[in-house]
Amino acid sequence: MTATNGTFDISIGGPNATDRNTFLNNAGAGISLIAQNAATGRFFIENNLINGTRNDLGEDLNGNGVLDPSEDLDGDGTLDAAEDTNGNGFLDLAEDVNGNGILDAANTPFSGEGIYIATRGVNSLATANGSIFDSLIINNVIGNTATTINTTLGNFSHGINFDITKETSLTNLMVGGNTIANNGGSGINFNRRDNAIVQGVS
Repeated sequence: MTATNGTFDISIGGPNATDRNTFLNNAGAGISLIAQNAATGRFFIENNLINGTRNDLGEDLNGNGVLDPSEDLDGDGTLDAAEDTNGNGFLDLAEDVNGNGILDAANTPFSGEGIYIATRGVNSLATANGSIFDSLIINNVIGNTATTINTTLGNFSHGINFDITKETSLTNLMVGGNTIANNGGSGINFNRRDNAIVQGVS
């Protein structure tokens, strides 16, 4: 969900096990909530299962903004005799997934998070002073809980990722009772930038 201005009050799942939603093998984020500009509200994410979310950032897998020649070992831009490691006669673009020779645009802003919560401006020039408050993320299973560790079965990136920016705020958030396991990034990741306020998180 993306809210641009206005208010929101969202519940995904609920207090009972029978309220559970199952989010499996989605591209981007299992659950995403983005409050843009002056959007203000709260959310409740309870008793859900979120697993197998895939990276959807497009072809720039390392996020450096260019297609990297994987076999140009000395970085001179030419194919030296020892650099054609697969013997095909040219330098391969490791991140050009569809083979079109250019870096395709991102599909979404998500890199495979189980839950993605963000505040931001609709673009780099927009004023953003919205807020998220009095919210819950409780009793969810985020990632693979198998006793044999296999990270390919979890979410590609963080279990829960918060990206709070500009003049916005995230206050009075409770995160508890969740099982967050075997994801590709941190269990819970907070990124506070600019003059954003994050407080009252427990």
